Amino acid sequence: MILHIIEPTLKDKTGHRFSFVHDVLVANSDNQRKTHLWLSMGASTLFPGFDNIVERNYFYRRIRQLQKISLYRKLLQKGETVFISTATSLDLMLVSLLLRFTGRSDEKIDSVKFYVHWLYRSSKKVKRLKKVALRYPRLAIACPTDSVKKLLEEIGFQNVSLIPYPSAQAKAKTPAVETNPAFQKLLYAGAARADKGFPFIVEIIERLKAEKSDIPITLQCSTTHKGRHSEQIEHAIQNLDKINYPHLSRIDRTLDEESYRQLFTNSIVVQPYNANLFADRISGVLLDALKAGSPSVVPANTWMARTVETYGAGIVVEQVDNVDAWLAAIKEIIERWPSYAKHAEHAAKGIQRRHSPDQLIEWLYN
Repeated sequence: MILHIIEPTLKDKTGHRFSFVHDVLVANSDNQRKTHLWLSMGASTLFPGFDNIVERNYFYRRIRQLQKISLYRKLLQKGETVFISTATSLDLMLVSLLLRFTGRSDEKIDSVKFYVHWLYRSSKKVKRLKKVALRYPRLAIACPTDSVKKLLEEIGFQNVSLIPYPSAQAKAKTPAVETNPAFQKLLYAGAARADKGFPFIVEIIERLKAEKSDIPITLQCSTTHKGRHSEQIEHAIQNLDKINYPHLSRIDRTLDEESYRQLFTNSIVVQPYNANLFADRISGVLLDALKAGSPSVVPANTWMARTVETYGAGIVVEQVDNVDAWLAAIKEIIERWPSYAKHAEHAAKGIQRRHSPDQLIEWLYN
């Protein structure tokens, strides 16, 4: 029996989709079951070195929703295990429609598994999903947070599992973290996106320049999986060039896994993400930061804030639109670096335990 992992927009190592699939493959490496990855057209070989893996470059951006219908129907007819690793409300609706047309009754459907990272709470989507849940309440769904699980259950789904976002390093031995290492730099990691506060980071850098600060900062400005920046991000990058902060290191490309991981060494990770959009959303960057033992500065009323507060591994900013508030948090961590670094070191061990990918693999095969 083949495991089919569906990730239609995955074509490079940018963003959480790559790390999520990579972590599943690492956790599944001892399993001899063949795995087919259904990826975006144009994807290079992303997962060399894994046995029993077939990478299929299948999805075109403009017609991928239509392609989903064709692929889901084919795989459902074969009865093979389908794992939709970044499932949306549309995926749930498409699969339920296909199940209905193939005459499947209201029974537990074991061959299709959905991992729902988060859901917009729009009345339209909830109404549509309630129709899906009414006909197929036992669809196998996993999600990373209590709030998403609660929403799915309120909609009417009865087979929802809470499974923390997987972390590949959780399978490995805890990496060594220096005792009281020296602070090196601030870090904004990942693709440059407006919802992840890239324009606000530029404002912080502008303030550092105005204060004649000598705090180093490394800024990753790589594109999203779409391969281009939005107009807002292009404007922010132009402003960044004008500021000309002398202690800025800029990275304009997607890094390989090892280079990306090294970014976090002895860094304070700054994440001025949109608090409303990220209230229930997992941040892979924060997990990467804590696994590396890096303290973080994050916005209040988010999953990130709850995680940082659990371990005391950084500072939660209440005034999320206030540059001074973010700078005060940054400077406090620098001033008390040994203490925050120690808490982040403890967080690394806790994250590895809680986010073991073995939990996801067990759910997939049960």
